[in-house]
Amino acid sequence: MPRRAGLGLSLAAGLLVLGATAPSPRAAPGTQVELVAELAVAKTAATQGLSGLELSADGTHGLLVADRGWRLDVTIARRDETPVALRVSPPLRLTGPDGHPLEGRAETDAEALALASDGTLFVAFEGDHRILRWAPGAVRPAPMDPSPDAAAYPENGGIEALALGPDGALYAIPERWEVDGAIPVYRHDGRGWTLAASLTPQGRFHPSGADFGPDGRLYLLERAFDGPFGFRSRVRRIALGPEGATEDSVLLETGSGRHGNLEGLAVWRDAAGAIRLSMVSDDNGLAIQRNQFVEYRVVSGAAGL
Repeated sequence: MPRRAGLGLSLAAGLLVLGATAPSPRAAPGTQVELVAELAVAKTAATQGLSGLELSADGTHGLLVADRGWRLDVTIARRDETPVALRVSPPLRLTGPDGHPLEGRAETDAEALALASDGTLFVAFEGDHRILRWAPGAVRPAPMDPSPDAAAYPENGGIEALALGPDGALYAIPERWEVDGAIPVYRHDGRGWTLAASLTPQGRFHPSGADFGPDGRLYLLERAFDGPFGFRSRVRRIALGPEGATEDSVLLETGSGRHGNLEGLAVWRDAAGAIRLSMVSDDNGLAIQRNQFVEYRVVSGAAGL
């Protein structure tokens, strides 16, 4: 599965502000993306609301979480590295610290996941805002100490993006919560939470997924709702350092309705050395919305979207 260092968490509290507000995101000069594939994912009770995605280093195997409290393994058939079919395994219920399956909207609303190389799984939930951690092979998760400001998150605006950094720390980003007008990027290093960076919000876009790429950069998936026209999606590429976010560029921005409600993001490198952006959409359990697997390739000199 993903090529990431393990993370041992001693659940200590505390928040230390480290990051400064980043410059506004701008289109990366000389870098564009091309659409590789757009595949439908069969709609079932378990695949309603796909919200989190992790992929293996070669993009052929992965893990999904969905809003109704399910986790699903996925296999992606590729021909010349182009996705041609998806096979989703029988779903498994996410469990609570008591070992029982999660039930009820407030408990089951899984919105983001991160998977360490040793099999440790982190899942963030809305409704009852929390992050649970499953040790490798464990049935019962352990609750992490709450992310900063979790008690004040809106019901549908908590942690929407999780990612494991090259340093092994867990990064968490809320959807609809700003600190002094900026999007906070929180970091848990095994001892407690710190503020790793503050990102400048742009327009009506809000965070919906994140991943660290093999280049060490943070890739942030955002979406904007345009009413009857559907959703717009955007992917930002961010360099994080001791001073917070030092670079912030836009790699992809789609028009209204180009894709579904993209919420899960996995970033990996193909055999040719190009960065791939693989995403899944949340249909919100509605027949009129799409369940999709969407993949872009970051290239130079590609045709515009």
